[in-house]
Amino acid sequence: MLYYEYAPDPFHLSDLQTVSPAGQCCLCGDELYAGQCCYCIGGTCICDTCLPQYARAYFRSARVRLRLE
Repeated sequence: MLYYEYAPDPFHLSDLQTVSPAGQCCLCGDELYAGQCCYCIGGTCICDTCLPQYARAYFRSARVRLRLE
């Protein structure tokens, strides 16, 4: 189970090579670990790095070009 609002304890440094990932970004495939923040949209996880790309694709139909009239 992923908890999205949990922030890791800055004084507890875990070696990521010994910890199993808690999830995976659906766009880039990067592993997400317990305590790491991400976005859960439509049942899929999206990392902070991929969120702008996801938002552009999601809102593509709302994109317009403004003109002076």
